[in-house]
Amino acid sequence: MQYGIVIRISKRAVTAWYRTEGKRHAPLLLKGIHDVPLYFYVRDNQFDFGTAARERFFQHDPDAYGNYFELIKDPSRHFTLQNSSKRIKQLLYYGIEQLLAYFLSSVLYKSDSIESYRANLPLTFLFEPDLDIPEQTLIAEMFTEAGYGNVAIRQYNQALTEHFQLAGDPGAILLLTGLNDTLYLEVYLKGADTATKMLAMPGQGADPRIRILSEMIVDYILEQNSYLQLDLSREISALLPFSSSLLAGEQMIKSGETELSNGNRYWFRVPLKSVEERLQYHTGDLMVSTAITELLLQAALAPEQVRVILANEQIQTPYFSERLLKGYPHVMRISPQDREVTMQRIFDQIHQVREIKKPIAPPKLPPVPPVPVKPPLPVHKKPAITAPPPLPKTINTPKSIPPPPLPALKKKT
Repeated sequence: MQYGIVIRISKRAVTAWYRTEGKRHAPLLLKGIHDVPLYFYVRDNQFDFGTAARERFFQHDPDAYGNYFELIKDPSRHFTLQNSSKRIKQLLYYGIEQLLAYFLSSVLYKSDSIESYRANLPLTFLFEPDLDIPEQTLIAEMFTEAGYGNVAIRQYNQALTEHFQLAGDPGAILLLTGLNDTLYLEVYLKGADTATKMLAMPGQGADPRIRILSEMIVDYILEQNSYLQLDLSREISALLPFSSSLLAGEQMIKSGETELSNGNRYWFRVPLKSVEERLQYHTGDLMVSTAITELLLQAALAPEQVRVILANEQIQTPYFSERLLKGYPHVMRISPQDREVTMQRIFDQIHQVREIKKPIAPPKLPPVPPVPVKPPLPVHKKPAITAPPPLPKTINTPKSIPPPPLPALKKKT
């Protein structure tokens, strides 16, 4: 059988896809979850990755880990797994390898250990724009150092841009992505495969109404549960996708239950009118518009030369596209079909899909004998003249013997 695996990584979560021979790519679910949050739990021989570990983390379990990309800034930190001390950066390595082992056992029905497949397993890392180059390099090196010999690296937004360029969209592209309440702006010139200009704007990664609704949901929950101690910034960022879907509904009062990062669910009730009232004091629109204008000026681009593409739901609302981007004539949203085609191209381009088999160590070959040097051809070579022995010093040396004269060269006939 043939196969390929793509691991998409952001600072918040890991998602995985796979493709097997003759089939379309499909999401890889770990315990029924596709979007696996970056939380880890390690104790003795137990290693948990994802939602269960997140619940332990917010219960202040000392063996649970979160904020992975902050943890790895301290190289002295370690954790213990199976009585062996491991560097803290390897938490993500073991988490992703748990996904790969699950793929081998549950999708391909292989009973061998994952060690048998590391050398040939076709693995691609697909990075989101919130990861810096050193963080991307660290992740890739962890796997190559562990023996993974078929690793490729791609930028997700770069792959999206290539899809639109191949679809015949003219001119340059300004790609906007909202991740964890940060807005990422990337300018791709026509035909370029990398962004020429980039900018990150914290606190602007969503339609402002979505952020305001998230804030008001958290405020309501805290009013009803005063004993809770929450990281407000983290909770608001985590609620953005939920608030986005909630705001898309027609109800004038947004109510229901939502899950906070501690794993517990809480009731809330927020009138839409209150969201609109607080929106009047929002000043982020001007900040984003000014940043876009300056970014395009740096790239020597006029608004009519640029196609503005909104990459995800948090910035695909009519408010964002019609009010915030009213000065740009070409604004479009990325559709689920665009994402599917992009992922299909990633598999087609990166994975030279290999036949799955246990790697066999190559036999040790004897050393290659040196290639014999051919004798010089007499036709093209002049006869070598033997150099005379080095002359002894004669200056101020009375006992020195003058060297014999050199023989005269024979004339050529």
